[in-house]
Amino acid sequence: MKKTKIVIIENEVDLAESISDFLSIKGFEATIYLDGESAIEMIQTKLDDEIPDIIICDLMMHGMDGYQVLETLKGIKRFEYIPILNLT
Repeated sequence: MKKTKIVIIENEVDLAESISDFLSIKGFEATIYLDGESAIEMIQTKLDDEIPDIIICDLMMHGMDGYQVLETLKGIKRFEYIPILNLT
């Protein structure tokens, strides 16, 4: 059975790892990115079957914040329907 792929974009390492650990225990496949720029760059290079099913994104980050991540991803046709859960 295919695991649900979840991307975590969170600049606080301990929090990102805690979320990832919890999701992994629940059977999800979690990937962590510590900033919005690298997350978007890596997500854009994914093949269609590797695109995340859900994105969990911190709103308050240095550089590109969560609002900018949301706006950028929703502006890309192949990502416009990915649910994004924002944290703060």
